[in-house]
Amino acid sequence: MQNYTQMAGGRTYWDKALTKIFLDLCIAEKTKRNHNKKGRTNIGWQNLYRNFREQSGKNYDSKQLQNKFSTFKRQYKLWKSLKNKSGGG
Repeated sequence: MQNYTQMAGGRTYWDKALTKIFLDLCIAEKTKRNHNKKGRTNIGWQNLYRNFREQSGKNYDSKQLQNKFSTFKRQYKLWKSLKNKSGGG
């Protein structure tokens, strides 16, 4: 399992535990309806930043968390597209 590190270029690495915390918090904000068609609301993002810091002990900035969310969103769209093309259920 790889621990969080930040390299000179500002690149962050996520281990499984940090990823799980992040995804659980994203789901919690969606459940609270702190999102709209474009994504998280400002309240949803603020809750996510604060709760991630509290639960992980990491001081990731807003851009790092938003980039992680965008990466997951792109991966999901790609998976969905491939699933539909392959005829998989």
